This record gives sequence, C-alpha cells and structure tokens, in this order.
Amino acid sequence: MKNIHPPFFIIGTGRCGTQLLRNMLQKNPQVKVLPETHFIPILYEKFKLKPISFDQYYQVINNIYGGAGEHWLEVLLNKADQNQQTFYQQFKTHASQLKVKNIKNLTEAFFKFLYPNAKYFGDKTPDYGCNIKVIKKIWPQAKFILLLRDPLDTALSMKSHPGFIRLINGKVTPRNISLLKQNRQLQKFSSKKVSFKAAAIFWEQLITSIVAEIKTLNNQDLLIIKYEDLLIFPDKVLTQINKFLKLTKTQWIHQAAKLPRPFPEKNQINKTNKKYVNYFSPKTQQLLKNWGYPYNLQLKTRSPKKLLKEILKYRFQLYQKIPFYIRKKWLKKIDLY
Repeated sequence: MKNIHPPFFIIGTGRCGTQLLRNMLQKNPQVKVLPETHFIPILYEKFKLKPISFDQYYQVINNIYGGAGEHWLEVLLNKADQNQQTFYQQFKTHASQLKVKNIKNLTEAFFKFLYPNAKYFGDKTPDYGCNIKVIKKIWPQAKFILLLRDPLDTALSMKSHPGFIRLINGKVTPRNISLLKQNRQLQKFSSKKVSFKAAAIFWEQLITSIVAEIKTLNNQDLLIIKYEDLLIFPDKVLTQINKFLKLTKTQWIHQAAKLPRPFPEKNQINKTNKKYVNYFSPKTQQLLKNWGYPYNLQLKTRSPKKLLKEILKYRFQLYQKIPFYIRKKWLKKIDLY
C-alpha cells in the first residue's frame, strides 16, 4: 500500500503495560495501533506467503475471539461505530484494487481502510513476540517494541485475568496462543483459579519463547523498554520510541505523558532476589538481572516536589475526577504549576 510505513509490533508476555503504550502512541495523529489481532499466525499457518482470496482472509479475521469469548471484529467495529455487514462490503470493494492479494497486502489494506489518515501501522498483540520469525517473513522491515515488567508483578496480574487463567489451566504452549483465538477454542479450558506459582511458571515459558525469537532480530529492529520506566519517565521513554519508529512528529509526546497511569509503587510485591530464586531458573534469573530487575522503585528516583506535581497535575487516576482548574489553583498555591 502507498503512504504506509512498515508496521511495528508491541510485544511482551501480556499484563505488562502494552495497552497503556498503545494508548500513548495513539496520541500521535499519524499512528494507529490495532489491538490483539491474533490472526497473523493463523493466516500464515493456513496460507504461508501464497496469494489468497479476500473471502479466505475475511473468514479468518472474522473468526477471532478474545480471552473472555468476545468477537474481536465486532468489538473493533462497534468502537468505530460501523455496521459489520456494511464494513464487509465496503472493505471488499476497497481490497479489490489490490493487484496481488496475500496476507501482507490484505492486512495493510484492512488497516488503511479502518484508518485512512494514519501513516504508521502498529499492532499490539503481546504473544506475537513468540511469532517474530513468521512476522518477519511477511514484513521483512517490521520493527518490534518489547515491553518488560517485573515478572512477579506480571504473574500476580495474570492469575486474576480470565484469559490467562484459561491459558495456564490449558498448559498452552506460548507459540500457540494466537491459534487458540479461533472459534472460541480458548473457552474450552478451565476458568478455575490458578496459583501464583503456576502464573510465574507460565511467565517464564513466555519470556523464554520471546527471547529465542528476538535473537533473530537486528538491533535496529528491536527496542526493549521497561513498564516501570514508562510509568516514571514517560517523556524519556516515548522520545526513545519516537526515534526508534522514525516518527516525524514529537508534539504528541507531552500529551501522551499526561495520560492517567498507575503508580508503580502501588500493589507491588515485596521483591527480593531470594523470591526470584523461588520461582525462576538460574538462566532466567541472570536474564532478569541483565534487564535491571528487581526494579528499584524507591521514591528517591523522583524528588518529593516532582512526585507531588505528578499527583496533582495529571498522573494519579483519582485526581482525574477533579476539574483541572481546581487542581491548577492548588499547583499555583504550592508553586508547582
């Protein structure tokens, strides 16, 4: 497709802040990021790089379901206030202009039809980190942003998430997560509560698979960032991402940094190296150490004045309910505005 840059993919283990990053990136008017598509590995398994018909493509994307059993395309179109039958006809007409119909061209046409004004196409499907080699066969110039989060915090989040509970109970191989999003296959697994240890083991399986895949990438195609850094230093991290993706605008960064986000200090597990020993292999422990975990969340990383400014001005969700003109008065009174 013309006027469209090579796609980028936001990857990770899941429950690691990919939705927050998606929301931030979309503050750039040139960027749109599709959520949890899951259909790319399915299409590749069925058709590889061969030409396919529009209806073959549409049948797959219309058969994707989320972790709670919701119909992916229906949810996407409802948010865009579009009727599914009308969308099918109009998208089919749009795609008829393609000289060659394959996974790459039809997916780019899908994106461009949904977001005609966007120039940068992103996809936030965390488990695509386990399918990097497949994606690179389709888009050799694709870039990947790997979002890390402390594994104990991630496991704590996983054990209360309906989709991850089913994945853990089903003992699903990380590479096959997307394949189970067809025909509500994920729903066949138990929704019985899982232990923290089971969630931690599943996290290790995911990160092991992702690490094996990212080793195949060139440095210019991979950016690794930490969720904790994104929360505490959003301007710095978003500037890094802006440069990595070669985005032409920078004004969006300040607006994105104002999005409400949780304090990383909230609900943190009291992490020590000893706890890592309890759950992870020596190889994974070394990997975590190389990445800078356990993450130092001491408040000394921000001065008390800066922390108070973040709380009052925009950061803590609770304060979003208070009109900004009132918060502005507070800030002026304490010389923080």
